[in-house]
Amino acid sequence: MERTNSDSTPKFALGRLGTSVIVVVAILGVALSELVGTRVGRDPVDGLRVLTVLTLVLAGAFVYRMALQERFDTSAAALRKSLEDELAVSKDTFIANVSHGLRTPLTGVVGFAHILGDSPIAQEEREAVNTIIAESAELSRMVDDLVTAAQMDSDLLTTNIEPISVLAEVEKMCEFMDLLGAEVGFDIQDMDVMADREHFAQVLRNLVANAHRHGKTAVTVRGAAKSGVYFLHVVDQGPGVSSDLHSQMFTRFASSAFGGQFSGSVGLGLSVVAELTSRMGGEVSYRRIRGETQFVLSVPVAEEQTREIRRVVREVGSLQLTTTQLHSVPA
Repeated sequence: MERTNSDSTPKFALGRLGTSVIVVVAILGVALSELVGTRVGRDPVDGLRVLTVLTLVLAGAFVYRMALQERFDTSAAALRKSLEDELAVSKDTFIANVSHGLRTPLTGVVGFAHILGDSPIAQEEREAVNTIIAESAELSRMVDDLVTAAQMDSDLLTTNIEPISVLAEVEKMCEFMDLLGAEVGFDIQDMDVMADREHFAQVLRNLVANAHRHGKTAVTVRGAAKSGVYFLHVVDQGPGVSSDLHSQMFTRFASSAFGGQFSGSVGLGLSVVAELTSRMGGEVSYRRIRGETQFVLSVPVAEEQTREIRRVVREVGSLQLTTTQLHSVPA
């Protein structure tokens, strides 16, 4: 790449010098021819003839210069595009390598922290261990987002759409958020939806973590089906964001560009949510209703429901579940 760049500039400089030489030589040639012609008995210098010749010479030089400039611009644009592509590949490779490299030691930190947490230790030490668990869980989420973003950019991300239980994924999300010390409650219809299990879990985790971080209050997840679509609302009582920023909420690195008002995870959280949801055939949106901040996730309902459709409630800050049977659906 560097050789191409160093070759282009000298060519352009030589071209400019060549243009000047052509013009000077042409002028000297015209002057010399007129002088010789006068010496051999031709009429004195004809100003119109000289002007015509010089005009043609200058026009030729201008055309040559423009062609050379166009060639240089094309070469520079191709070089810039090549360097940008190479930089993008290097960035994706770096992110993927770093993210995968972080996973191994992070898994060890989380595992040993849980072992310590289950050991008979003093209350002060237990609080320190809980902090380790919470911070490592948050770091694990960030690493997942980095890996996912790198896979998206490299077109290596795969999606496996299958029926999954909303309740099972919400309960796993609550277990994760419990590690962060978050108060998460839910009121959902337990149904099967068509989604990628891993992607759905990541989307739900990012939305709830975002609500916990920026809402500064307890988070509630509400879910119900309507007309073949399952709507999952992640609700907090935070202040939300100004309306002029709504269009940029699901773009990468929006958090750093707009003063940290959006999801964290190094500015990837909500962009990962939007991309994964789209790949699962769903949608995600943001809205502000009656003082509540809501992120609404919608995915298709599975055509075949293999168990009872129940309403399951977990109050904020409580581990107790309340179940109400709604109706039965045959397998």
